[in-house]
Amino acid sequence: MSDQKIAPLHDKEIPMKLTISKIQCGSENIVEITMYDDDSNTNFAKMQMTPNDFAICLMGLARVKGTGVVRGLNHVGKKHENKRITYTIPDCNGDDRKKQARICGELELKKEGLDKEEWVIDDSFSSRESFNYIPSTKKIKVKATIRRWI
Repeated sequence: MSDQKIAPLHDKEIPMKLTISKIQCGSENIVEITMYDDDSNTNFAKMQMTPNDFAICLMGLARVKGTGVVRGLNHVGKKHENKRITYTIPDCNGDDRKKQARICGELELKKEGLDKEEWVIDDSFSSRESFNYIPSTKKIKVKATIRRWI
């Protein structure tokens, strides 16, 4: 047996939300349960099961099987902050535009004195307002969201 010490589990109360949804997967119905941490703005656990297994849970039986995914556990219990930043990139298209926006976004963080290890650029750039061409400068104005969990 190892002399390695096992850290005790500590309870921490956090505000959470629970969502139970019925999803149609082809001809099959699935019940999906999602757990959301309000402070960190993170869906951190998701479990899927059959409606029959969900009914068994409602009857009070424990440890009913399903399939699950956890993510963002390093954010759970932390406070989520976000900011909008704006910067320009050279005129380019498609994937090059997103790649250039990521690179220049990291440079913008440095210029603003923000730690790129602490702040994360939301690089999906999925908003219609993410990229705006400025004809007078022949550059693209980028609007991005940066996030951190403290």
